Amino acid sequence: MIARLDQILAWSKQEKSRLGYFAALYRQMTIAVKRGIEDGKFQDPVRMDLLDRLFAGRYLDAFEAYRSGGTPTQAWQVAFQAAERNDLTIVQHLLLGINAHINLDLGIAAQEAAPGPQLQGLHHDFDTINAVISGLMNQVFTEIDLLSPVLAVLDKYGGRFEKRIMNISIDLARYEAWHLALSLNHRPAGDREAIIAHRDRLVVGLAHEVLDPGPLLSAALREVAARENHDVDLVIATLDNELREL
Repeated sequence: MIARLDQILAWSKQEKSRLGYFAALYRQMTIAVKRGIEDGKFQDPVRMDLLDRLFAGRYLDAFEAYRSGGTPTQAWQVAFQAAERNDLTIVQHLLLGINAHINLDLGIAAQEAAPGPQLQGLHHDFDTINAVISGLMNQVFTEIDLLSPVLAVLDKYGGRFEKRIMNISIDLARYEAWHLALSLNHRPAGDREAIIAHRDRLVVGLAHEVLDPGPLLSAALREVAARENHDVDLVIATLDNELREL
């Protein structure tokens, strides 16, 4: 998975594509989960490895579908298309990826990794992921401040503005993802496609709220975006923190 993410990052740098922003964040999340498995933070490391692979596979497949002209889920379509916009903040680009991947993909992957009566046994490890990712996010927020001087000032005087937004978004998304897994597990298999399609439409609605949170906030975010670093290679390298060792 990490090797495939490296390929996406290399392509994004070559094409100067903001698609690499979420890929860089997700690579660090994948490494954090990998280390968590190795450090014994999960009750069932084999199952957690399976969940991690199924979860990442949905993003990787969606990316390849989009890049090859295919059709990913609607949530990913909106997130990928937004990468063409230069009036969005780095945090908005990341939130769009988080929205599609956690609000839609995670619940599906969890139910596939632990179907039927196995699902309840996954709940503890599912929750443990939050702690693993939270440990990573503090560093990510520091990296964003290096790229976004306005957010850095807001952080200094307002106490981590983007951290509150991102953590609330991730926590709520994981809560909804678990309920999606339960819904897929408890309903007849014939309802699966309809349940996923319905959730996909809801997640698209959330994506549009990220893209356009209202006139005043949208105007403020455009000012933040205008003053951020727009060097795609540098943003990707900073978010990925290339000096970290696997």
